[in-house]
Amino acid sequence: MNLWNKLASLFSKSAPPPPYVPEEELLSDPPAAEESVSDLFIEMLRNAGAFKEAKKVNAVELFADWYDGPATVDGIKAAMAAFKDEHPTVRAKLQGRL
Repeated sequence: MNLWNKLASLFSKSAPPPPYVPEEELLSDPPAAEESVSDLFIEMLRNAGAFKEAKKVNAVELFADWYDGPATVDGIKAAMAAFKDEHPTVRAKLQGRL
């Protein structure tokens, strides 16, 4: 019976209870992460079908270094004309798309 008791004791141990989490934490939504300027610019390029062409001339990195406005789609759209004026290679790749 000694062997039986050892085996039975292995399976009779209960797992520790899960840690307590207040109900407010369970119901609240996790905070939304802000998108960076690069992420928004990439999304705009993909939506316009111009990401592959823009990638060839390093447009995302150039824009991220150049742009200092708010990280919003409207802000990026407003700055596109000035950005393309300062970077003619990017303008050539994005012509007619953005």
